[in-house]
Amino acid sequence: MLTFGTTTDRLRLDPRTKLLAALTINILVLGRVAPADLLACFGFTAILLATTVRWRLILGWASGFVFLLGGAWLATYAETSASGVSAANTAANSALDILVFAGLWMSRFVVAGGIFWYLIASTSSGQLTAALTRMQLPRAVIVPVTVMLRYAPSALADLRAIFDTMRLRGVAPTWGRVLAHPGHTVEFILVPLLASSTRIADDLTASGLVRGLGKRGRRTCVWPIGFGGADLVVVLVLVALVASRFVGR
Repeated sequence: MLTFGTTTDRLRLDPRTKLLAALTINILVLGRVAPADLLACFGFTAILLATTVRWRLILGWASGFVFLLGGAWLATYAETSASGVSAANTAANSALDILVFAGLWMSRFVVAGGIFWYLIASTSSGQLTAALTRMQLPRAVIVPVTVMLRYAPSALADLRAIFDTMRLRGVAPTWGRVLAHPGHTVEFILVPLLASSTRIADDLTASGLVRGLGKRGRRTCVWPIGFGGADLVVVLVLVALVASRFVGR
């Protein structure tokens, strides 16, 4: 189950530094980025994940990135190597264009998802709330962000439980069942998920009230919040990535 602070953050970065890293990496990879800059963002994200997430999960994430980006490059090479203007070649080139486009963009989303994965896995909800409070953000921003990021891991855990239950009942969502009975598949997944979403919302509301999320005035945090040497290194790397983005124009 993916929840806030489920693993150890060996770097002990300030949550504000993690937020800055997440926003910077997303802006870089989802904009006009050169292949070298994309690989640099991927490497930086992989290093952060290596300090928090288990190696087996990191290898799966990295394999997805390599598969998508490598497939896009292979499709580009095949398209440039093709010759002729026949109808068959035109259809093949169109299919290769779709593969290139999908591979390039999905690889970017893999990096963007990886940096948010690090943020969620290494930061507790209390740390995030304390950091946002120190940034003098209004409560209308702090409360929705905290609840939204706490909702996503709970919803994923319930979705995994739904798949396990479907597998036990012999109605697991295989590709054959999805294509043969798409309506039934959506119903079996969506209805339980909507019911569990109501329960999750009630649980998060009660948890927020118990933790004093609605308390006015200055709130305290048992976790130390502050900048250190690791934060300086991460900020310098982010500055270098941004500078490389503009220098490469």
